[in-house]
Amino acid sequence: MLLVKSAGYLALGFPPAGRNEGALFLLDLSNMAASYGLFLLLGRVVMLREEKRNIGWRWIYVPLYWLMISVAAWRALLELPRKPFSGDRPQALGAH
Repeated sequence: MLLVKSAGYLALGFPPAGRNEGALFLLDLSNMAASYGLFLLLGRVVMLREEKRNIGWRWIYVPLYWLMISVAAWRALLELPRKPFSGDRPQALGAH
């Protein structure tokens, strides 16, 4: 929902003054930024020096990774009533 609202604000402009929607939107954005920041900070604290070097610039993909996990979870949840015992499972190598 936040992505839809963000796209709407970019296309149509920020909400008019006097509405709490703009403040709530900014609170949502700051909450997301703090979540990503804390996730990265906690991860870096426990990494070895070599691991930090290996990660390099790849930390920018964390939001994309979280989005992909979210999409997979929603797909699984929506599929559950139709096929409760199947699910998308990867095939074992060599299995037909």
